[in-house]
Amino acid sequence: MLNPNKPTIALTFDDDPVDNPNTAHEILDILEAYHINATFFYCGSSINNSTVEKIKRSYLMGNEIGNHTMHYQDLTKLSDDDIRTEVEDAARLLHNITHLTHFLVRPPYLNYNENLLNIINEPLISASLDSKDCFGIQPHTIIHNVLSQVTDGSIVLMHENQIHTVTALKTLIPSLLSASYEITTVSNLMAEKNIILSKGRLYSHA
Repeated sequence: MLNPNKPTIALTFDDDPVDNPNTAHEILDILEAYHINATFFYCGSSINNSTVEKIKRSYLMGNEIGNHTMHYQDLTKLSDDDIRTEVEDAARLLHNITHLTHFLVRPPYLNYNENLLNIINEPLISASLDSKDCFGIQPHTIIHNVLSQVTDGSIVLMHENQIHTVTALKTLIPSLLSASYEITTVSNLMAEKNIILSKGRLYSHA
């Protein structure tokens, strides 16, 4: 249970699952050690025999499984039919693993427009705080980027495929907890803030 008297944030990880077992499993190990959950946005094209078990482990740990489309294309540049295919094909693969029927969608590059809101039949999730870890920056810079900008209700953007992210998390998570932040999934964050996630809307902060 989350403490309503504490500030709460959601950690999110994009560009999953990765074949590199070190970054994928180390992130899960860190979350598990601190008994916290996050939201992972998975790309369908990266789901294969070597990555399915990582998704299963993440799901069984209580992490939220999200849809990062099939091929990581800028959805704002695709036809309506191709947008649906990108989202629905990835959702089908995730359903086969988790048996869930609905997944929050994070559009690649965080790019969106009104057309996506009308076409995609799930809530779209952006972020209010970008750790910038996808640029290969050093762990101390990732930590600074998050701690200097985090606020109650932040949705933090990170990436599973960055080795420096793993190192940063080992300091970042205890630092956030020491600052009395609760860390959870996007859906749990929104529920804690009494925000109803609805299709046809994009959320970047609670």
